[in-house]
Amino acid sequence: MERFANDSTLIDAFQRVLAIHFEHECERFFEVLTGLDVATLFGRFEHCGERLRHDGEVNAYFHCMRRLAATAIVLLAVPLYADSLADMRAAVAQLRATKPIHVSMDVQRSRMNEGRFANSQFTGSASLDALEDESGLHLTFSRAILERAERESRERTSDPRKTTPTRNAIDEMQTTDVADAVDFARPFLRLIETAVKVSESRGVREGRPVRIIVLKLTRKLPPEAASIFSVKFTEDQMTVWLGDDNIPVAAERIQRGTAGFMFIKGSMMNRSFWNFARYADRLVVLRSDISYAGSGFGQKGEGRSAQVVTVR
Repeated sequence: MERFANDSTLIDAFQRVLAIHFEHECERFFEVLTGLDVATLFGRFEHCGERLRHDGEVNAYFHCMRRLAATAIVLLAVPLYADSLADMRAAVAQLRATKPIHVSMDVQRSRMNEGRFANSQFTGSASLDALEDESGLHLTFSRAILERAERESRERTSDPRKTTPTRNAIDEMQTTDVADAVDFARPFLRLIETAVKVSESRGVREGRPVRIIVLKLTRKLPPEAASIFSVKFTEDQMTVWLGDDNIPVAAERIQRGTAGFMFIKGSMMNRSFWNFARYADRLVVLRSDISYAGSGFGQKGEGRSAQVVTVR
């Protein structure tokens, strides 16, 4: 571009084009701008070029300028979503969760461990109601759920081989997880705090146009994780499906890594998926599916946690 800017011959030729045709094309030019029809605009330039073919020098530079103009239009169009990550952060930060919300939540949990040191597994489910208002977060378990958990405990007392899947599912339903489900804006911002955009494309999800943003995350580990246990993440990537309002409609995070202590090594893989919806000034997790798998130290384990939220 600097070479063209310093080319006096090119500048002189362009001035000639403007001087010769400004008066004749001005009226047509503004008619086209009023209609905002880009195809027609370039069509008028095409007719203008036909009349300039009697001058070879001007004609050559005229076509050169047309190519430069087309390039400039493309470059101006590209930054339209060039800072989607910053726009997403700003939009999510506006969701301050001040409006009350009432939801029901169904949770399924499964765990499996086998190897030299432990062998166990369970699959359980539970449900609850959650209400968050200005006084705080209120959780309610139905009487039927509590009685089922109590029955499982009695049966295990009589027969230690019995499992307590409902009680285990309730025990793993952390209050903070429920709080995050009805107000995921802050956890989401923490997830993408160190994110770097890898790619961006357009697509369709559940019948609506979305932007698909792939992010590279950098997880902050405690010092002992790296110095003692040699924890390393070889992959930490998040894909976000972003609506036109810059609010995410879904996200998926994949983590792969290794850990070791002296000569013992292990591997791990975590997958987290969230389906979001905006309710008033909240980012709500309508569905989540979080799983992990790992092996090492003579053990192999895997687990899954699926959660469905219904707004009342």
